[in-house]
Amino acid sequence: MTIKRRILISHIVLFLVPVMMTMVIVTASVIGLTAFIRSGHHVAVESTAQFSNTAELARLTVFHWIDGEHGKPQNFDWLFQILAPERNYIEIRQDGEIIYTYGDRTLRPMIGQIPDPSLMKASEEGYIHSSQGKNYYLYKRTVNGVPVYLYFVSDLVPHGTDGPLETVSRWVLIFICVCLLLFVIATSYFLTAFLLRRILPPLEELKKGAEQLQKGNLSIQLEHNEQDEFYPVFRAFNVMAQKLEESLGERVRAEGARKELIASMSHDIRTPLTSIKAYVEGLQDGIARTEEDRQRYLEVIRKKTDELDMMLDQLFFLSKIDMGEQALPMEPVDLLEFLRNFAEESRLAHARDGMEIFMEGSCPAVIRGNRMLLERILSNLMTNSIKYRTGSRGKVCIRLSALKGKAVISFSDDGPGVPESSVSRLFELFYRTDAARSHPQNGSGLGLTIAARAMALMGGSARAENRIPHGLKIELIFPLRKEDSHE
Repeated sequence: MTIKRRILISHIVLFLVPVMMTMVIVTASVIGLTAFIRSGHHVAVESTAQFSNTAELARLTVFHWIDGEHGKPQNFDWLFQILAPERNYIEIRQDGEIIYTYGDRTLRPMIGQIPDPSLMKASEEGYIHSSQGKNYYLYKRTVNGVPVYLYFVSDLVPHGTDGPLETVSRWVLIFICVCLLLFVIATSYFLTAFLLRRILPPLEELKKGAEQLQKGNLSIQLEHNEQDEFYPVFRAFNVMAQKLEESLGERVRAEGARKELIASMSHDIRTPLTSIKAYVEGLQDGIARTEEDRQRYLEVIRKKTDELDMMLDQLFFLSKIDMGEQALPMEPVDLLEFLRNFAEESRLAHARDGMEIFMEGSCPAVIRGNRMLLERILSNLMTNSIKYRTGSRGKVCIRLSALKGKAVISFSDDGPGVPESSVSRLFELFYRTDAARSHPQNGSGLGLTIAARAMALMGGSARAENRIPHGLKIELIFPLRKEDSHE
């Protein structure tokens, strides 16, 4: 049950409690009055005002009963027995015949002091008279064409004779007050328990969960099976804990990658620096005695410097990728046009390297990407194909295809490929196959890492597989723009 529904129920209970309390008060009053009547105690009329009120109550009861034909006149006894019979006398006449009497008949002569009822008007009228401590009441009503008279005479008594009634009233009042107090206490306890038992336990669970997070237990998952307002809070807490754990794991992995980067960079930079230092010392010590030797030393130094420059350029570009679209904004790119231009430029640039470059595919494909990223990805792939070819000549095939909302660039060469155990790790930072490690001058292991991260930045992915009988194929998969996709 939701907390909102519980609050609604609480409001309904608060509405019903006063109704129940009223019923208790009425019931208590009826029970007290009944107990008073059955106890044999009676009430004496002590003043003209009390007599007037009592007479009016008697009139309403009697004529309501007669008008409705509810039964015999003796049924009035339950009401009139409250009055002291030795001090009061009631008489009902119908068409001149006495149909009911109650009280002390010795007071009956007092009726004669009431004006002749025949002198009263035909309409309903009542008459009250008080004289020397005695009260007289006469009421006339015509029922079904027959006149009915109610006579009521009372001999007033001194004040203070209604002690039993006061006692009953006092105990009834005490009972009512106790009931009210119990109702308030019970209602408050019920509503408090009804609401808090669904609020405090979840809050306690959330508190314990927060304490566990503070202690570093990021794997904690809280359970809450009730479909109430706390359910999305618990779900958000669990997602937060999971994201924190993933973030911490990513931070640990990033820290490991950073350490690995520093170690690898130190190793890869040290190799060309050592060569440069050795050849510079050779020049300083006069080992290169001829101009030809000196030119050869300087050429080696230039090549090693180029290696350092290329490595730093790769690192700088990798840092730009990590900065995201802030450094490399995205724009619509026509892949078909871009690949044709790249293939044509590469043919001219690598013709002297003995590389043949082929372009296949003519389907239009527009993606959201960055031309600098695409240029660097394809350049790194081309550089790898040139470095690791087995002969003096090599072939590269670039093929573009589009299917089910994806654009795929297949970059294939006829080189030696890589061991199957290394295929899944080619895109890892600074990863190089064993064959590549034996020739560290051929690369730093950043090229394919840059390709994978650049693809991720453009919303795509990269994968590698060996070709049969030999060679390596890299597939670059891009999502097409919605208006250019064909399902």
